[in-house]
Amino acid sequence: MYDARSATAKFVPLLFEPAQEQFIPEPVRGQTFYVMNSEENYQTLLDFLLGQAGVEPDPVGVPQRKPRQQADALTFAPPGFPPLS
Repeated sequence: MYDARSATAKFVPLLFEPAQEQFIPEPVRGQTFYVMNSEENYQTLLDFLLGQAGVEPDPVGVPQRKPRQQADALTFAPPGFPPLS
């Protein structure tokens, strides 16, 4: 847990009182924590654990391509020599 330096999603801090937030270990302090003091908070945790938290995204559309300027081909011939083909 300490080696991952807040890059882990394996640990979810659960609290029974909001005042206990100060006791969350530093490596998981940046993560979301849940206070288990109401049915609504319990349901929020359950949604997170089941992967159904948040909003269902719409499908991604087709990307719109922008026209780009054409560049001249890069050559390595010295000045005055014809470019290689």
